[in-house]
Amino acid sequence: MWKVLIVEDEVFVRASIREIINWSEMGYELIGEAGTGREALDIIRAQQPHVVLTDIRMPEMDGLELVRVSRKEGHASKFIMLTSMGEFDDVRLAMEYGASHYILKLSMTVEHLRDTLQKMATELTESAAAGQSAAKPSWSYEQWWQESGQPGQLGGEDRIYSGISQTPGPYVYVCTVYAAPPESQWLSALQENLERQTSAVHLFRQQGFVFLYIWVHDVPDDDEEAVKRELAEHLKSIGIYTCTERIVPAELMKKSREGLQHLHDHWYGAEGTLAMGREEPEPDIAWELEKSFLTAFEAGDKQVCLNKLEQIWQEIAQMRLSIPHVVRIMERLETQCRRITRKTDAPTLYDQSLTGHEQTKQAMISFVRGQMTHHMPWQEYDHPEVMKIIRYIHQHYEENISVKAMAEKVNMDVNYVSGLFKRKTGLNLISYLHEVRISQARQLLIKTDMPIHQIGEKVGYVHDNYFNKIFKRVTNLTPNEYRRQHHPEIR
Repeated sequence: MWKVLIVEDEVFVRASIREIINWSEMGYELIGEAGTGREALDIIRAQQPHVVLTDIRMPEMDGLELVRVSRKEGHASKFIMLTSMGEFDDVRLAMEYGASHYILKLSMTVEHLRDTLQKMATELTESAAAGQSAAKPSWSYEQWWQESGQPGQLGGEDRIYSGISQTPGPYVYVCTVYAAPPESQWLSALQENLERQTSAVHLFRQQGFVFLYIWVHDVPDDDEEAVKRELAEHLKSIGIYTCTERIVPAELMKKSREGLQHLHDHWYGAEGTLAMGREEPEPDIAWELEKSFLTAFEAGDKQVCLNKLEQIWQEIAQMRLSIPHVVRIMERLETQCRRITRKTDAPTLYDQSLTGHEQTKQAMISFVRGQMTHHMPWQEYDHPEVMKIIRYIHQHYEENISVKAMAEKVNMDVNYVSGLFKRKTGLNLISYLHEVRISQARQLLIKTDMPIHQIGEKVGYVHDNYFNKIFKRVTNLTPNEYRRQHHPEIR
């Protein structure tokens, strides 16, 4: 069982999260709850949970500080941040501190939370499997990495290696890998195929990369060629990589750092300097640029959106960001786009291999085009103000929306907007809003076991009776009748 801790200062939200998930069925044990970050930190120190679901804004110690302090103290817990849309800057900082995932509380469904927890369980299982399949050395690669200094300052390696009484072999291959698939899928196969020629295979993770140290004895040249062919056969299918010739142990860390630089050069298609061993988080793309991209995406302005995406990738190249950081930016943009379209079922960008700066940009462009072309849930009309209102309704249907508010948004008279909307769509504005809300409610009734009163609140209806009345007017069924008809196992 993976141990999980819930951290949320709102008692109702905390109780909802606790009750909507069958924790043991998903392989989790709920070990506790906390209402502040300080309470949570005490529990983390005492019980070492594998997963922490935490709000960002809390009294005493907020979620950001909780992640930062936990990482500083060396706790391995994975963090899922619970956030509101207005806390996006905080989310980004949490990810830089080491959070793994985040969920928008406003759009959180049982299915979404289950998917995130399932993904987290898979990551934990794969990490455990990879850790067990790789031999564990009696010394610390982490210590070697820190003590060997920065690039250009590697003179301390002779001192480090002179203190090692025994290595697994007189020679070692150093493979530096940026691999998208889980390590457990390829590491065990690699070890099995190299077992005859090698004395040990060690795995070391640093700065988002995987280093494989493949220790060998003094083997004939023919056997060395076989090892190199086997390595190339496996590594070429899992991501981008570099691999050294057979070297002596004293060159191990120097070659590791050179491998990082070679991958960085390959990614950007030119030589440059890769900053390694940063004590502070890497710089990020300008928030105003990212915000303008998301604003254009939300408005359905494809050309502006793609232009902003091009500018983002230009900024990434200028800053020469590390490969893991670029991938985190992609994940962040993709997640926000999916939140806007409310479509989370399409394949992610990580179902494909990412091999370079230009290739990732093209992958992101294709993703954005696909989302904007195929997944916008509204019909297009030939009036820009009507489309602006429609987009707003689809993206904010759970909020308090009125004809007056929409008229102010497009700077038009209330009566004129009311008549214009009816002429263009065939529905008055409030009827259109009800259609959108009830459409979303139908999906929640079918796909989740969320209580009906919570579904009503989630789609914008504060009062149960009003929700039931509108739902029956649109569907000719009550919410209970609709759920029994389409989801009979939930009562």
